[in-house]
Amino acid sequence: MFCPVCQSEFRAGVVRCEPCGAALVQSLSAESLPTEADPEMTVILRTNNQPLLAAFESVLTAAGIPFFVRGEEAASLMPINAVLVVPKAHSEAALELLEGVDSTADDD
Repeated sequence: MFCPVCQSEFRAGVVRCEPCGAALVQSLSAESLPTEADPEMTVILRTNNQPLLAAFESVLTAAGIPFFVRGEEAASLMPINAVLVVPKAHSEAALELLEGVDSTADDD
C-alpha cells in the first residue's frame, strides 16, 4: 500500500497514511496521484510568482508537511497559475506557516 501524496509505502492492512491522512492506494501511478479536486486535499495557493512558490515549498518542506504542485513548469513559461495543494489534515498548519512568508516577493 502506498500514499499517493508523500509516496510512502505501508504494510498490508493499513488504509491511511499516518503523516498525510490520505487514503492509501495499491500502487503509485499517474491515475493514483492526487488532484486539486480530491476531497482529501486543499488548495492553499494559486500563483505564477515563482519566487513566492519556491518560498512556500521551502517552508512546507522544512515543516515536514506533504504537498504537491500542479502546473509549476507551465507557470514559469506563461501567465498561468501553479497550484500548491496539501492534504486536508495539514491545511490549517500549512496556512499558519505560510502567513509568515513574504508574499510581496516579485519575480521580475
